[in-house]
Amino acid sequence: NAGGGSLPQWLGAMSSLARPEARSLLVVGLGGGSVLEAVPRLVESIDVVELEPEVIRANRTIASQRRKDPLTDPRVRLVVNDARGALLLTEKRYDAIVSQPSHPWTSGASHLFTREFFELAREHLARSGVLVQWMTPRFADSSLLRTLVATLLEVFPHVRVYGPTRGALLFLASDEPLAVEANAARAIASAPEDFAELGVFGPEDVAAALILDEPGARAFSEAAPPNTDDRNLLEMRSLSVARGDREPGGFADAFAPHDALVRPSLPFDRVYLVRRLLARQLWIRARRVAGAANDPVERATSLGLIEVAEGRPVEGRRQLERALERDPEAREARAGLLRLRRRAVVAGVASALALASDLEDPEAAVVEGWRAEDARDWDEARALEPRLARVGPLDPLFADAMRLRVGWRLAQGGPSPAREAVTLADELFPATGSAGDLLLRARALAAAGDGAGALVTLFQTATRLRPARSDRSVAREALRLLWTLPPDASTVGARQRLEAMLGRAR
Repeated sequence: NAGGGSLPQWLGAMSSLARPEARSLLVVGLGGGSVLEAVPRLVESIDVVELEPEVIRANRTIASQRRKDPLTDPRVRLVVNDARGALLLTEKRYDAIVSQPSHPWTSGASHLFTREFFELAREHLARSGVLVQWMTPRFADSSLLRTLVATLLEVFPHVRVYGPTRGALLFLASDEPLAVEANAARAIASAPEDFAELGVFGPEDVAAALILDEPGARAFSEAAPPNTDDRNLLEMRSLSVARGDREPGGFADAFAPHDALVRPSLPFDRVYLVRRLLARQLWIRARRVAGAANDPVERATSLGLIEVAEGRPVEGRRQLERALERDPEAREARAGLLRLRRRAVVAGVASALALASDLEDPEAAVVEGWRAEDARDWDEARALEPRLARVGPLDPLFADAMRLRVGWRLAQGGPSPAREAVTLADELFPATGSAGDLLLRARALAAAGDGAGALVTLFQTATRLRPARSDRSVAREALRLLWTLPPDASTVGARQRLEAMLGRAR
């Protein structure tokens, strides 16, 4: 996960966000089964085409170790075949097709990125059906990505590109306009718990992943050659990119002139979009989106949050104060300043008195929670639970409230509060993408007696660490937690690798 759900979760849910009325789904490639786990309950039937029987066997082998076994889902029907062969053998039409073939240079997958496959997929889509195509930029330079978009546009009149996680792109294609963000609210309202696991609580969470809308996709791919069976550019060149023989970079710069979020006016909360981009560590794009704002309060608030995130608190404070001076009701700016000046606010420093005076919930509840936490007054922190629980996921202080709710449970001790803390941490991380919040989850798992889960989460924490002072502190705390986990002979090697990773990061 990276502040907004993992790639398999997005693959499983994206077609429902685009078309909430979709009830039938075809998934090309079983993989590890994670995509199936994330398909919302809105979908009633799921056909999965898998070329390799060993992949199915592997999924069944680990079924007992999974949180949820997707192959026991009554909606799922497995088809062992090549995807193109399976489609040629049926006249069935689907509301959505999700295609996640593996490496585009291999014989089993290369022909699933061509115009001919996209034409076959279109023939098996119901009216207004949507194709969701996966690709990682690790396998493609900017020219190959232009070719992929151009190929989709030769077959479908409407194409969009989303980047929901770092290092992964989703291409949506349909014969009808893709009003994804407008439709997302309907999908979320129908299955809020399913989308909350993805870190999607409102249309803005989907919009934050949007890179190219329909006009942007056309402009981006203009004059690019299509990818065809008899001239398969992805098959010929993607391996060179993956091996490093060709330079994989440049695609972010190539997208930039056509970025759907870089507009003076947006139908979404720009500051919230910036927060989501920062959670995914997309600093450059966040600054580009912030810089496009016409509204001075929106612009100053966004830039202030970016400065703080990039380790420049003095400039961040200056920008946030500028926003609050212009609009004393600017909640995002006030929340950012409260968080930045937490110690002064809690200590009652004179310069922070005005900022902390006359607060109402949720700000008041969070500030009282900070004071209780600093005083180690866990009874007071627990008494604030009803007020903190009302802080919604779109609120700028949501993460702060959730950390307080996790914190008093861990301080109280015992397996039951720890399990509650794990559940809350699972809601928190998709909203922030923070290594510190992953560490909080690892602490909760350890307190609940799940050492294996804590170890896995510590590995995830290590991969999220950045060379910043705050993350070095997280690395040190993660090491201390690792040393407290009970020894297990089967994980000795893994623990040693993790210790080395955290040691380098601290």
